[in-house]
Amino acid sequence: MQTPLRVTPQEAHVRNIRALQDLPPEKAEKKLEEIKNGGTLMAMHEPLPGTRQCQDSCFIVLFLLTACGILAMGYMYSGRLIAASEHHKDTVEDNVVVPPMKVILMVATVATVGSLVFAFLYTMLAHRAPTCVVWTSLVFGPAVTIIMGLALLYVAASTGNMMATIFGLVLVATGICSLACVCCCWLHLIPLMVQLTEVVTDVIEQHPCMLVVSSLGALFGLVWTVSCAVAFTGLYMENEEMFRDATKYTRYGVVFVTSLLFGWGTMIASNACHVMYCGVFGRWYFDKETESSLTKSINAALTTSFGSVCFGSLLVALVRAAEAVARTCRRDAAEEGDYVTCVLACILECFINCIGDVLEYFNEWAYVQCAIRGTSFIESAKITYSMATCANLPYIIRDLLLNSLVTLGSFICALAGAACGAGAGYVLDSSNAAIMGGVLGFFVGLIAGFAAIGVINSGIKTILMCWAEDPRPLQNTHPDIHDAFMERIRND
Repeated sequence: MQTPLRVTPQEAHVRNIRALQDLPPEKAEKKLEEIKNGGTLMAMHEPLPGTRQCQDSCFIVLFLLTACGILAMGYMYSGRLIAASEHHKDTVEDNVVVPPMKVILMVATVATVGSLVFAFLYTMLAHRAPTCVVWTSLVFGPAVTIIMGLALLYVAASTGNMMATIFGLVLVATGICSLACVCCCWLHLIPLMVQLTEVVTDVIEQHPCMLVVSSLGALFGLVWTVSCAVAFTGLYMENEEMFRDATKYTRYGVVFVTSLLFGWGTMIASNACHVMYCGVFGRWYFDKETESSLTKSINAALTTSFGSVCFGSLLVALVRAAEAVARTCRRDAAEEGDYVTCVLACILECFINCIGDVLEYFNEWAYVQCAIRGTSFIESAKITYSMATCANLPYIIRDLLLNSLVTLGSFICALAGAACGAGAGYVLDSSNAAIMGGVLGFFVGLIAGFAAIGVINSGIKTILMCWAEDPRPLQNTHPDIHDAFMERIRND
């Protein structure tokens, strides 16, 4: 008997779910139970309810306490940092001259505005010329790799450096292979990505204020970054001798805590925007509350679903902090010549990195249910797994080229932020300020770019999850995309 293309969670059975058919019987039955549990939760929580309960609220309290602690620590220990910013010589060994705080703030503002402008232009270009944007996003990476390889070969020809020649040839070969992969392996996937980009950018054009939301998200990410930087740098300056005499295990603890706090806040900024976007696209898909969709989505993301945003972000931040510790341990072992520990730390770092990537990727899909149903983070994860498995969604997801599109846009925004920050720093102060402005602008632009270009990412993932629940709205409005989804499943 042929396996159906999609079933409901209530109809799910090992025989009609593709993902379960190759598993051992015991494991398949356990997965089937999880699918049915997710289906039960889905039936209990209808899409876009009139009233919502506040979910995972304890994590809101935890985040607010953390934010207050960072602000208080920055206020208490930032005296020497402020003094250094007024062009006085710092008493740290290197005697680094820090640009005035006024210049730093102005440079950060210019970098943020510049990156957001480029993000807006990139989104509009994706609406007007989606084919061009999709192709550019795929070719950009291989092209940059080839250019870097050719630059190294030019340096090697001038200096006679054999290592530069080897690395240059490797980069050129890698870029050519990647470009061949795009042209030969991904060519048939591009039309679907173009169609999805057109649909998403149509919705963005109907709700252009979503880009304003992305600006606010980028601003919060910037404020959090600056607050953490001021607090941790001021704390280090006030207790420099103690930190220098500390054991390496104490230093690993410091790396873990600082990475955790920094990552948690920036992820909350990004994920809160993601939940807002998902709410807008969910209301568009089901044709509900379209006139006030942005207002209602913002209200849900910052109130009833904000605890879920904090919870999911904390899980990823914990893994990323552990990865930072493993990376630090690897570097220390390499400097000490302890190659056994270096190899073990490298393996551990790769393992933790994979866990973080998987968790971060799945979080984005689970947040769609937080936005649409208002369920808790754990409930949303269960519903997501059930819906995606019953609709055979993984066969569609693996054919998407979404990461390339978002990465290119974010990188362009980062470069724009770096250029604007460096230019503003040079005009306002000096070459030192230009260097700091370029570095600061790159990171600010990266945060702003991911927040702004994330609209496209959120839109496509929301449409897919809504289609997994009920394909009829998409079949009525965009039958070509619905047919393309079904064709992807049928051919696998």
